[in-house]
Amino acid sequence: MIKDYKFGSITIGNHISDQTFRDDVKVAPGLTEKWWRAESHNVAKEDIEKAVAEKPEFIVIGTGDAGMMMITEEIKDYIELNHIHLLEMRTTEAVEEYNRLENQGRRVVGLFHLTC
Repeated sequence: MIKDYKFGSITIGNHISDQTFRDDVKVAPGLTEKWWRAESHNVAKEDIEKAVAEKPEFIVIGTGDAGMMMITEEIKDYIELNHIHLLEMRTTEAVEEYNRLENQGRRVVGLFHLTC
């Protein structure tokens, strides 16, 4: 579960401890890792291939505090062709949506841009 998000910082918690990250992250049940992209404010296919390979029902992408990160139609089509629902929104809302879906027991991967 994502406990907190504010510009440049996200805190992920579980039953044992909380961990704060200051880099963009990929979050899935039982996994949190740095999410590095080829270009800072653009999402490329190689940036999401690992998330798609996990075959979630949903990929939630947080596009930053101000929503500056861009997701091309090519990326949207790639996700849809893999029968995955894409939800893209500013990171504050994306965190809430990720938590809602996770609490419902849905298979969800979150990709969160933490700054602009």
